[in-house]
Amino acid sequence: MGFWLVAAAVAAGCARDEDPAVAGPGPTADTPVLDEDGRRLDPATGLVLADGYELVAANCVACHSAQQFLRQRGTRATWQGILDWMQASQGLWEFPEGVEERIVDYLATHYAPEGEWRRAPIPAELMPPDPARAQMRELAETVRSSRR
Repeated sequence: MGFWLVAAAVAAGCARDEDPAVAGPGPTADTPVLDEDGRRLDPATGLVLADGYELVAANCVACHSAQQFLRQRGTRATWQGILDWMQASQGLWEFPEGVEERIVDYLATHYAPEGEWRRAPIPAELMPPDPARAQMRELAETVRSSRR
């Protein structure tokens, strides 16, 4: 949601009917951008300017756009799980002591679920068998053997 407010603010500044050469400068880094809750946002990333912002900007935005995770919402466990997954399988570095906790604190505080949100996925071991998958495997094996 914060992204859209930043985009609207930029669009409002660009959609002036005045001649840009005469109108003067548009929004600058010193111009505060606020979200729907009145929180100050970093104009470059859309991140809430609060304790932990610098760590998230330095460690998360270093690899991908802030919009990739600003569109997500998560509990503390969700954000911790995402960091654990990225460290285990995506090459995310290990953080110095205390940094990871501050990043998770920031994300869980400012990007927590709002209102109703989707339940956690059902663990694979609790899912019923998938007959379509078995049929597709059989079909693939039939096709492979017919080509031999």
